[in-house]
Amino acid sequence: MKKYCLFLFFALFVFLCCSCGRQPNPPSQALPSAQPSSSTPSAGETLDPTSVTETSTPSAEHLHTFGEWKVVKEATCVSEGQKERSCACGLTERETVPAVGHTTVADPGTTPTCTEEGLTAGSHCALCGKILEDQHALPPLGHDYQNGVCVRCGAEQPPSTGLVFSGDSMDSCKLIGIGNCFDSTVVIPDEYEGKPVRAIGADAFAKATRVRSVIIPDSVHVIERDAFSGCGSLESVLIPEGVVWIYAEAFRDCTALKTVKIPDSVTILGAGAFWGCSSLTEAVIGKRVTKLPKQLFTYCRSLESVTLPEGLTEIGSSAFMNCEALKDLTLPESLRSIADNAFASCKSLAALTIPDGVTTIGAFAISNCTSLSQVLLPSGITKLEGVVLNSCSFEFISVPEGVRTIEESAISSCPSLKTVILPRSLEKIDPTVFSDCEALATVLFRGTEDEWQKIEGVAENEQLAGAQIIFSYKVPDYPIRL
Repeated sequence: MKKYCLFLFFALFVFLCCSCGRQPNPPSQALPSAQPSSSTPSAGETLDPTSVTETSTPSAEHLHTFGEWKVVKEATCVSEGQKERSCACGLTERETVPAVGHTTVADPGTTPTCTEEGLTAGSHCALCGKILEDQHALPPLGHDYQNGVCVRCGAEQPPSTGLVFSGDSMDSCKLIGIGNCFDSTVVIPDEYEGKPVRAIGADAFAKATRVRSVIIPDSVHVIERDAFSGCGSLESVLIPEGVVWIYAEAFRDCTALKTVKIPDSVTILGAGAFWGCSSLTEAVIGKRVTKLPKQLFTYCRSLESVTLPEGLTEIGSSAFMNCEALKDLTLPESLRSIADNAFASCKSLAALTIPDGVTTIGAFAISNCTSLSQVLLPSGITKLEGVVLNSCSFEFISVPEGVRTIEESAISSCPSLKTVILPRSLEKIDPTVFSDCEALATVLFRGTEDEWQKIEGVAENEQLAGAQIIFSYKVPDYPIRL
């Protein structure tokens, strides 16, 4: 029995040694020391592949057979992972798996609108969801109203509140004051308490310096006297079709107003309606206006461009006086009269052709136009009023056939004037005509010498006495040429 047990023990020992690759020791030999080799870990230990070394007796070395790698800790975007594999003997080998890093996904921004917020562009990681670049809210842009409509979204500007109205009649009302309206852009409603707004009353916005622009509705027919006078910050005003009458001085001294367009519905403009609008550069007059009132654009020193309608018959006194930036102006063929001082002190005006239909040119109408080098007088006039052409820079002037009288200083203080054509129809010339025209050297007279001697005032005119007179001049009228 004892021998049988010893045999079983030996057989078991051999089996275990063969399973791990070791050669069994003969039973008759003593077992090796229990001290393990430094190059061969015991079962259950972790093997560092870099530390494995061969023994001096390869035949006795254990060869590990490892299985597939298994991930025991997943790597993340920012943290390392770990994998391992095992030998049948129980030895486990482990390796570090590097962090994978973030996978960036762009988060597009959105553009803010007039009423809704937008977002800046950003980004996040597709794997872990971490925000890599924050998105920030962009505030709404707000409406950008021009002429009552938002240029971005097309929304109409809502009417202003706080304005004061009165019942003009049973079926309409009038705006009479700015009241508690603090808007810089005032949008006048087209109705109040169910009644259409038909008029903007006298002094309604007078000296309202906070108002920068005004939108007038189509329902308004009348803008009364001084309605917007003294609005020093008013830069733009939309006058709609529907307005028929603009009273005197309605926009006087609106010193920031830049442009104005009078609609075709307007038939009457009051005197001085735009007096002193010193920043005004452009004006367009509607087709139904037949008369420019006196002082319409007086002291509009920046006015450069004016469009006048065909159908205009009269330019009132001082209508363009002191429009110092006005360089060129086309007068319509329908024009019949130009009143006193109409273009006085238009110091940039370089040329002016007066239509033949004009029969009256008032005193000082074209005076102190110091840049005026070309002028063509109309064939329809019979008289030159006193000081019509004064302090101008032209070198030549032709007085048209048909003129009978040239009154006191009608052409005077023109230091560059050298040559004059006078008509055969001339009957009277004041002794002061051509005074201070010191360069005058030649007078071309269309009549005979006998006819010249019969003209009243010729003998007393000192400037004519010093000039060469050429009689029976036959060349037709033509514009001034330098």
